[in-house]
Amino acid sequence: MGEKRRIIFHVDMDYFFAAVEEREHPEFRGKPIIVGA
Repeated sequence: MGEKRRIIFHVDMDYFFAAVEEREHPEFRGKPIIVGA
């Protein structure tokens, strides 16, 4: 049998990090944004 991989997916429902990126990069406004760490 193959190994199982654990995947963690976090969604920031408060939109904080995406809002910061929009502020720093106005060209992102109105577009879907994914912020990773």
